[in-house]
Amino acid sequence: MVNIASIVDILLGVYTVIAATLTAIGVISYRRSSSGRVLFVTLAFFLLFLKGLILILGLYVFKAEGFLIPSQFGRGFATLLAIDSVAMLALYFALFHRR
Repeated sequence: MVNIASIVDILLGVYTVIAATLTAIGVISYRRSSSGRVLFVTLAFFLLFLKGLILILGLYVFKAEGFLIPSQFGRGFATLLAIDSVAMLALYFALFHRR
């Protein structure tokens, strides 16, 4: 049986990398287009990246379970990370992906 904490670790890493990558893509796109819409979406990606960093710091550096991090992960937390990751990718494809 797979430990849910291991799944959360992997999903949290993937989530943070996706958010950081999409933030960088957004910054590059904004520099090229100067579009307010692109800037707003880039800010959203950046905030999601900050969320990932806070979760990582809370889990592995400050051991802040129960304060910032749910003390019992369960499947719900892993599911939310996966949904957030898919939502970020959907937003990317809707806004930045060239056809």
